[in-house]
Amino acid sequence: MFFARPQIMKFDKEALLVFLVAAGILFPLFFTISGGIYRVPYTLPDSGGVITTLPLPMSILVCLCLLAWRLRLFLLAWPAVIMIIGTAMALGFSLVLAGDGVTPLNRKVVMTAQVMLPLIGLCVGMTISKQPKAVAWAFMVVLIVIVPFQLWATWYQYEVVNYLADYLYLFTIYSHIQYVPVIFVCAYIYVLYVLWDKNSVALSLLGCLMLLYVARSNQYLAMGALVIGMLGFLVNRVAARFRPGFIALALLMLVGCVTTTVGYAVKHQDTLPSIAKIFAPAFSKFAPLLAGEIPPNVQERLEDWRLFGSRIIETPRAFVVGRPEPMPREIRTSPHNWYLDIAHTFGLVGLLPFTLLISYTIRLLWVNLRDLPGELRWLASIVAFLVLIDSNFKVTLRQPYPGIFAFFLWGMLLQQLHTVRSLKWKRN
Repeated sequence: MFFARPQIMKFDKEALLVFLVAAGILFPLFFTISGGIYRVPYTLPDSGGVITTLPLPMSILVCLCLLAWRLRLFLLAWPAVIMIIGTAMALGFSLVLAGDGVTPLNRKVVMTAQVMLPLIGLCVGMTISKQPKAVAWAFMVVLIVIVPFQLWATWYQYEVVNYLADYLYLFTIYSHIQYVPVIFVCAYIYVLYVLWDKNSVALSLLGCLMLLYVARSNQYLAMGALVIGMLGFLVNRVAARFRPGFIALALLMLVGCVTTTVGYAVKHQDTLPSIAKIFAPAFSKFAPLLAGEIPPNVQERLEDWRLFGSRIIETPRAFVVGRPEPMPREIRTSPHNWYLDIAHTFGLVGLLPFTLLISYTIRLLWVNLRDLPGELRWLASIVAFLVLIDSNFKVTLRQPYPGIFAFFLWGMLLQQLHTVRSLKWKRN
């Protein structure tokens, strides 16, 4: 049956703890050290890199509280512990050897903390990975609360905001365009694959809201991830019932309909019904692509990559251990690429621990490929998207909110892969 009656999960004490932790990691509530809950109407002030005015996510407090409460379990998550120690050593090595004796190390120390902080998500993910359904329920509840509320706020503030509203009256969502939509999409795709069988109606309705949400976000990566994730889920569900040829034809027709609709909307934006104009940013986003041009934001990223890339290979010392300080903020605040950002500031030595963790994860996936359940394959796909795709267009893994979320899912993936490997050894 396509639609099923929603089923409420029964929580034991451990599942309730996991639910609260996962909800705290996803919930986009921010605070500042100097001012409490981040609540700024209609503006997005630049913190200037000052830590006391920088909006910090609630997920930091959630992870640190769990770390203090369950320190012994964290120490048992040895891949995460090794990763944290290895990263600290690599970044410290760069701090010592990349200095020129003149440039202050203040900004580089701050960036070291930015790189290290999200790694607590890896520890948390490895310690609560045995409750994937509780995690999925937490994600689902947060999305059901925030997405419709933010869409309503966007509609209500239509004359003030250009895309999604970040001011939700009780609090303001920081980086509500650049990072949060992608994280919400990844959370939804995870929920879709874990909870669909018993909650198909609720997830279908939430999926419609998610489509409106990413359309209004004006985010290429969020739009692409949601569409590909939903199509992948659809193909996965119907593959057992229909022949491959039928599936290919249905997908081709669907792509044709979507392309035609977007093309028409881009060409006739001025004549759209008033309700549709709320989502006009998504239509205008594709106008350069349909005209055969490179979008302005993509051109800007290419220029940033050239600038940072040229500074990385400027000297052998910069290539290996990085530069004395990050790029001056008055030139560029970010290369819009996490790997270039790390290589520029810390050199190849800074990338080494992450490269080893990626290689280790790929090896675990490869040796256990035949034994992986479907849900774990999709979790691996989501982690791969965040680490290998999203982080190549943004500095995702050093931003507290998206970084903690990405490492949290990565930790869950590693621990579940270890469980699959252990069961495999016992059978053999």
